[in-house]
Order: sequence, then structure tokens, then C-alpha cells
Amino acid sequence: MTGYVKPDIDELKVKDLKLYRAYYCGICTALSKKYGPLSRMFLSYDATFIAILSDAFSDEKITFGKSRCPLPPFQKKRVVIENRSIDLGVEISHLGTRLKIDDTKRDSRLFKRVLAILALPIFGKVDTSLMKSVKPMVNKMIFLELTKSPNPDEISDEFGKSIMVMAKMIDKLRRAELFLYLIGKWVYLIDALDDISEDIQKKTYNPYFFKYKKFFSEKDSDDFIAFVKKNEEPSMKFLISRVQEEFLSMESDMTRNSQLIENVVSYGMPKITSKILKSS
Repeated sequence: MTGYVKPDIDELKVKDLKLYRAYYCGICTALSKKYGPLSRMFLSYDATFIAILSDAFSDEKITFGKSRCPLPPFQKKRVVIENRSIDLGVEISHLGTRLKIDDTKRDSRLFKRVLAILALPIFGKVDTSLMKSVKPMVNKMIFLELTKSPNPDEISDEFGKSIMVMAKMIDKLRRAELFLYLIGKWVYLIDALDDISEDIQKKTYNPYFFKYKKFFSEKDSDDFIAFVKKNEEPSMKFLISRVQEEFLSMESDMTRNSQLIENVVSYGMPKITSKILKSS
């Protein structure tokens, strides 16, 4: 289970929680059928959110079914089935897995790189149209990482564009292009803030380290991380407010799932942001 774009369970109504789990488990089941059981390990909250968002603009009837869950074994769970949005969630989750493996091959030490290379055949090929659509942005991100860009906005902009480009390819998501672009930026930035301590220890690229490098001292790395997060807090909160504004501008166009999506942008994302900004 990976990703940051998820609901705040404590603030969800029971019926919305059941619906979210039906989408989540539906994608999990479909992933296993198409790409094998191991693909379940990399099921993405972010892909689940995009599937729910796609369905929010759909007039298709939601069909539910039952599927056996490996955790716990032999238990049947309610899942969304026969749904284009579930298929979309599967492909986006799988694409994220492949990009993560590629990232591991570039950045990790020999043992992890070998494991990543060996894992590639297990997870199968990514939908070529999706891969082609995001390739220019991915290549630009790789270039910015290799050149040690000190500009988090520049690299997060490319990540946001990659999500927006995928949205342009899907009729039901075109209304949400800007919304997904902003969320994409937030995902990249919050992930960088979440990983900054580990990246410093492993000496791997992090845009915030290079942005504030002149303030860094190995002896006071904890103070440095706290300093970075304090300085970035206003911009992260502003970005969330932009996401929330964009949601309100398109809420009336949704036929379903608006309460689930509202929970994610009004409670889930702010809660995760606050948790990461306060951690050291």
C-alpha cells in the first residue's frame, strides 16, 4: 500500500468508508488478475483516488461483487467490478510501480538495483499509451535530479504535468485536469519533505536539501530538517488551499463520490501534511 492521497478514516461516514474500500479492493482484485498476485503489494492510494474521481463524473451504474481477499485469507470482500474507473486505477497503480522500480535502479546500491531489475518481468509491461504520455515529464524529472536542481517547484511541476496529461487522455477526467495537476505537485513535494531525513543519510537527491544546502550542518541535521519544514509550511498549506478551491469549483459537476473526494482534500491531505511537517 503506497501513496499519500487517501481519506481521513476518522472523518468518514460508515457508508463512505465502505464505498472507498469497495473501490480499493476492486483495484486490488483487478491488479492481481491482470498483473499477478505480487502486484497487490504496490496497490496505490493515489491510483484509488484517481479511480474514484473518474467515477465521480460518470453516469455508468456502479456494479458490486464479492472477491476473496488474501489478507485475511478466505474472507470475501465487497468490490467494485466491471468498471472503467477500476481499469484506470489498475493501470495507474501499475505504472507507478514500474516508475518506482526504474527509480530504484537509478538511485539505490547494487543489491537493490539487481532486485529491481529482476522484478521487472514479474510485473509485466505498462500500458504503452500511458507510458508514452508521461515520458517527456519523467525524462525532465530525471534530468533535474541528475543535475541536482535546487528548485522543488520546477521538478514538482513536471510531476503535476504528468498527472494532468494522463487526465487529458480520459474523457471523464478532463474536467479535473487542474485539480489533478495541483494534487500531483503536492504529492511530489510532500514525499520529498517526508524523505528528506533518509535522503540526507543515504546521500540521495532531495530538492529541499539543495534548496537550503547553505544552511546544512551534519552535526545539526535534525535542526536543519526542522528549519526546512518550517520554511515550507506556508507554501504547502497554500497548495492545499488551491486544491480545495479547485474541488469546490467542480463539485457541482459530480454525479457521485463527492463526499469521499471532499474528505480526502479537506481532511486527508491536510492531516498528512501536518504530520510530515511536524516530524523530524
